[in-house]
Amino acid sequence: MPTRSPARRRGLIVLTLIVAVGGGLLYWWVSERNARDREEAVTANQRGIGYLERYDSIEADGRSAFDNAATQFQAAMTLAPDWQTAKLNYGMSLFFTGKDEKLDLAVRVFEAILKDDPDNPYANHCLGIIHFYRSDAEAANRYFRKVCEIDPADAYAWYFRGFTTPNRETSEEAKECFEKAVRLDPYLTTARFSLAAHVSINDPKVRAQMQQEIDDLRAAFWERVADTKPSKLGKYGT
Repeated sequence: MPTRSPARRRGLIVLTLIVAVGGGLLYWWVSERNARDREEAVTANQRGIGYLERYDSIEADGRSAFDNAATQFQAAMTLAPDWQTAKLNYGMSLFFTGKDEKLDLAVRVFEAILKDDPDNPYANHCLGIIHFYRSDAEAANRYFRKVCEIDPADAYAWYFRGFTTPNRETSEEAKECFEKAVRLDPYLTTARFSLAAHVSINDPKVRAQMQQEIDDLRAAFWERVADTKPSKLGKYGT
């Protein structure tokens, strides 16, 4: 059996050390790079949130705050491709621009999330909001139903589900949705208003009392409103 010379053995040892050290340095570099990318992604995400909080203002660069928010969230996604929060924020910032082509892109962003995570309440809710905004009640209702299944305690999902139910002013299902929304969040005046408008509430005194409750909440600045605007979408739309 052939034996290696001492010089050859030393060479193999040196080569092994070089590979080990090189591999360690590569691992360190990748780890450090990933850590820096994650840190920069968090910073970009925070910048995007800052822009969203300025709503639809026009910034010094002439772009809307929503457009600038989308740019920051997209940067966060690039730095941390698996970070779902950045994807959700990106999708909603696209929606807030109100531009058709960006709404289409937002739909694709949320659908991609649901492909990997079908029970994601945020993506389902946001898709419901986009279809609601586009007056596609049937599609919107499908997503809000899913959110109600995932989180039966979400008042906004029940409200939007009721509002997108066919013939909501006569539908018993819609009425039940509005009632659940009010029970879960008594301050959600849009659900109270929709419930008061239901055909089954035909007693003028009952309707007057319900309207008075809405007026009292508004006067006390306690009301919450469900809408397609920022801060009025519910917990899964923010």
